[in-house]
This record gives sequence, C-alpha cells and structure tokens, in this order.
Amino acid sequence: MTKTLVVVESPAKAKTIEKYLGDGYAVRASYGHIRDLPRSKLGVDPDQGFAVQYEVPEDSKRHVADLKRALKQNEDLVLATDYDREGEAIAFHVATLLGVEPAGAKRVTFTEITRDAILEAFANAQGPCGELPPRVRARVVGSSSNRSVGGVPDPEHRLAAGPRRRLAAAALHPRRRRGELPPRVRRRVV
Repeated sequence: MTKTLVVVESPAKAKTIEKYLGDGYAVRASYGHIRDLPRSKLGVDPDQGFAVQYEVPEDSKRHVADLKRALKQNEDLVLATDYDREGEAIAFHVATLLGVEPAGAKRVTFTEITRDAILEAFANAQGPCGELPPRVRARVVGSSSNRSVGGVPDPEHRLAAGPRRRLAAAALHPRRRRGELPPRVRRRVV
C-alpha cells in the first residue's frame, strides 16, 4: 500500500493527526527547527550578497535521519507545519534536507487539531509551496539582520538578537530620528 509521509512540528501533533488520517498516511515530527544559522559564527556572508549558511544542530541530526528513513518507506511527502513564519521556514528546511525541491512539495495548513479540521485541510491540500514562500523570506531576512546588526548571539547568556535589530533599525531610520514619523505605539491585548 502506498503511503504519504506527513511532517508536522511536534510528536504530540503527529500522534493525533496520524490517528485522524488513518492507514494511508505516516505522520512524523520534525521536533521544531531542524536547520538554523550556526551558533558560533555569523552565518551570513555580506560579500556574497548576504548568502545565508545553515547547519543542522547536533540534537536535530537524529530527527533528520529519521525523516529521511521515513521518506524512503513512503511514496509522497506533505508538509503540515504551522501556518506562520516559523512553520513555513521549518517546512522549507525539512523539504531541503530530505532532498525534495521545496517548490514542488505539497503543503497542508490548519488552525486547529480536530478531526474535521484535519480532514478538511487534507481534502484541500495546496499544491507546491512555491520557490521561496514570503514567510520563509521574512524569516531569512529577520535572522540575517539579527546576525548582521546584533552579531552572534552569546550562547552563555542566550541574548536575543531581535531587540538589538529593532534598536539598530530605529537608529538607522532617519525620518523617525528626526521626528517626522509618529512614535511606534505598543498595543497590549488583555
């Protein structure tokens, strides 16, 4: 029997979704990000048009190997990661590491994990996800600018580069510095 490999982000989701989909599907988890910028160096090469260099973290190598084995045992691949910037990036990296052209990979998205929502999402599966989805591009640009402006995160203190990027962007934006743009307003939802 031909099976379809479905990749989701978490093992808890994988168990539930596999139960809903039945025998024609094998659902496996990527356990989140399986490829990222290197921890110890910038990972962005400004001399090469800001080319991004990725590596598979040591704790993700086993998950990548498991996914590769699962793909060999199945005929088709469906990426069912979250429908946000991080999920799109994970789907892109999973496809790339499995040797599947990300532009040709099938994509399924859903906003809740109920039987009806999952079955409807798979009934309306999207075709190939495109060359580099906008959310993936947004994550690449965000990660690259974090490293370019904020430097390599300090593994000792786990300093986030995002706040440094925002400060630098504000400092570099001349109209905001001159007071020609209104200050940003933080909104809190209660």
